[in-house]
Amino acid sequence: MEAEQRDEESEKKRLNLTVGITYQGLYIAGAGGELGQVDAKSEESGKSGPTIPLVTTNPACREALAKAAHPPASCCYDYARLTSEMVKIKRQYPKETKIIIDAQQDVPYEVLVKVIDTTRESEGRKLFNDVIFGLEIFR
Repeated sequence: MEAEQRDEESEKKRLNLTVGITYQGLYIAGAGGELGQVDAKSEESGKSGPTIPLVTTNPACREALAKAAHPPASCCYDYARLTSEMVKIKRQYPKETKIIIDAQQDVPYEVLVKVIDTTRESEGRKLFNDVIFGLEIFR
């Protein structure tokens, strides 16, 4: 009976899981707010950085960022960590299937597709496969 009540309460709460793709990294947010990654710079300014920052330890990524170019899709975004975060969230909301994907303008199509693929499934287990595109993608 207690488990049923928890399921009902969880159903009433909408997650509104959102992944935002930016040139700084990936933001993950839901009804409870943003899952923030705080680094030394953002603590000083009072702003939180992306949940999953770009992988700046990769030389190709560092080089692109030094030239003020768009971060390469293949090496700058941490898709493995995104999968890990999606698995954690799925454990908390096992019945949730919807995800909103929002992207900064001019984010390469390859990054968008990779994020969608990463959030839909992990090791044959469905995660969030009902994809809704945020408005920023269409601007």
